[in-house]
Amino acid sequence: RGNWNNYWKFKVLVSLACSFWFGGLISFYSASAFLSNSLWFSAGLFLAIGLTHITFVVLTQKVSFVQACVGTWKWDRVLEHMATSMNDGNGSTALTDLTHEKVDHLFDQIDSDGSGEIDADELKEALDRMGIKLTRMNIVTMIAVVDENSDGVVDREEFHTLVSMATLRATHKQESKKRRG
Repeated sequence: RGNWNNYWKFKVLVSLACSFWFGGLISFYSASAFLSNSLWFSAGLFLAIGLTHITFVVLTQKVSFVQACVGTWKWDRVLEHMATSMNDGNGSTALTDLTHEKVDHLFDQIDSDGSGEIDADELKEALDRMGIKLTRMNIVTMIAVVDENSDGVVDREEFHTLVSMATLRATHKQESKKRRG
C-alpha cells in the first residue's frame, strides 16, 4: 500500500546512516589500535563511504559524477519539463524557443490571483500542474535567486530574469553536450 516511488531514497538514507555509524565505530576502535594512523584511516574510510553513495546515485539516476556530487540533475529535469510545458505542448524542450509574449502569458497563468506577483504557493501550484514536484523550500530558494527587491514574491520583470537564467543554463548544457558528443 502507499506510494513506493521514493522508497529508494529511504534505502539510501538508511544505508548512509548505517554506514556512517559503522564507520564511526571502526574509526573509534582504530584510534586505539593504530594511534598514529587513525586520522588517515578514518578519512579514507569516510571517503570510501561517500564515494560509494555517489556512485550509487550516478548509476541509478544516470547522471554525471559532478551532478551527483552537487545535486544539479534535479534542476536540469525541472527546466526541461518546464520548457516542454511552456512550448505549447509542441514537443520542444528548448527554453530558447520562448518568446517574450509566451513568458508574459505564462506569468499571467501562474499569477492566479491577478496581483501582478507570483508567490511561492502560486509557483508551487503551477509546477505541480506541470508534474514537477518540488518542496516549498526549493521554491522559496528559486524565488530568492531572482527576487531583486527582497519582497518574497516574483514580479513580471523578475520572472523574465528567472526564465532568462533557465534559458542560459539550457543553452550552456546543449553546447556542452555538442562539444562532448
